[in-house]
Amino acid sequence: MERGELKRVMGRAFVAGYRTNVHEKMRDAAIKMLVESGVDPGIIDIATTTGGCILGGSAIGLRNRAPARVGEDAATELMLNLEHGGCVDEHLQDQMIIFLALARDRSTVRTGPLTLHTKTAIWVAEQLTDAKFEVQEEADGTTIIYCDGIGYKAR
Repeated sequence: MERGELKRVMGRAFVAGYRTNVHEKMRDAAIKMLVESGVDPGIIDIATTTGGCILGGSAIGLRNRAPARVGEDAATELMLNLEHGGCVDEHLQDQMIIFLALARDRSTVRTGPLTLHTKTAIWVAEQLTDAKFEVQEEADGTTIIYCDGIGYKAR
């Protein structure tokens, strides 16, 4: 529920079948964008917080896309995830729904705006289990997901 302060930003650029300096162009563009937005990066991709949260940003390069643009896109996604104030990024939101549904008792998580994938995952989890979800949009732009899970135990 509580993100904490930004502790560290790091990242990786994976390149296959391109010149060796392509990853440096991605990295440099991402670092430039983060620094300009007030984030002090090592490189880019993953941000960790003092509250134990891990948020990410990513982008996929294409042959006709400049490497710097790929780095900028990854940095932009990470910055959006940092700005929303939630404890998980949009790629983790939908993936955690099944675990909330299967958990015992009430689980609570603070996210950014819900993605369509997350809304769908909640609907599917409620159809397949007796879990009950409640979604509350906060004034600060975050969303709180409450789930009364089914307490599933493996046999």
